Amino acid sequence: MQRLVLDIGNTHTKIAIFGDGTMIYKGVFSSLETAEIDKILANFSQLTSAIVSSVRKDVDEIEAHIRAKMDLLEFHHNTPVPIKNAYKTPETLGKDRIALAVGASKHAQEKPALVISMGTCITYDFVNKDAVYQGGAIAPGVQMRFDALHNFTHKLPHIPFENWRNFLTDFSEKQSLSENTWTGTDTETSILSGVLQGVFSEIHEKIRLYKNQHPDVQIFLTGGDGKYFENQLIFPIFALPNLGLEGLNEILRFNGK
Repeated sequence: MQRLVLDIGNTHTKIAIFGDGTMIYKGVFSSLETAEIDKILANFSQLTSAIVSSVRKDVDEIEAHIRAKMDLLEFHHNTPVPIKNAYKTPETLGKDRIALAVGASKHAQEKPALVISMGTCITYDFVNKDAVYQGGAIAPGVQMRFDALHNFTHKLPHIPFENWRNFLTDFSEKQSLSENTWTGTDTETSILSGVLQGVFSEIHEKIRLYKNQHPDVQIFLTGGDGKYFENQLIFPIFALPNLGLEGLNEILRFNGK
């Protein structure tokens, strides 16, 4: 038995195929058409069920296309999941966030879990030791912060993804963000310092606050930008880039699909 999982985010679409609890295929696309889905599915003959998580609204065509081929689990705020949801407005909760919470709860093994997902936005999601999802926080993502400085000022330059990624990678090989004041010596490095150290400090403080209240909390880092920060954090973490896909597969399993 094989399961199809689609995670449609603001920037990328991830598609994965699981055999029981093991991921046997993963692809990441900037956009995904039904013809591309068919090419992938042609290589897997035992697919029986699927789930689609999307932060966008234009997924009706993709869902209809998959539904015609296999059992598609309708994923919405009333879909049963293997954790309790204490969010006050579950109908507004992003599917990606509840999927991450499910995946983290499984890995945490009856310990509290904090998920930090670094994508278009940075989200923080907390599940307590009793597997109850409590909620979390939503903050601008790394690139969004650079874009905002450029778009809402007249003279500050735009820092693209490649520039800050390469700068942070080179910097991290030599120094630690936690031990360096990193004073910018020109406008670009001042922006890099403000945004990248700001993100690091935000994440570090969020972890510290949860650690103070829940000393045994397990920290999970995921999302496309997470790999650029995972070696800089001074707290022990689990870096799991496929946590959302794993959570979606768990929801399928929980519903007997």
